[in-house]
Amino acid sequence: MPARIVQTNTAPFRPAAVDPITLDIIENALRNARTEMDAVLFRTAMSPGIREQHDAFPMIA
Repeated sequence: MPARIVQTNTAPFRPAAVDPITLDIIENALRNARTEMDAVLFRTAMSPGIREQHDAFPMIA
């Protein structure tokens, strides 16, 4: 069965104008979310490899 296009609006994205302050706020919010994810993961990890060696990579997708 061949794949079919579900979304018909396939126009390319237009660049958005973002001021530096908004960009900085978003960047810091994502950085803080990542820091919190690391803290929760390492605090609650059952595996010694994750808990003691900090061998994990949580990410925001």
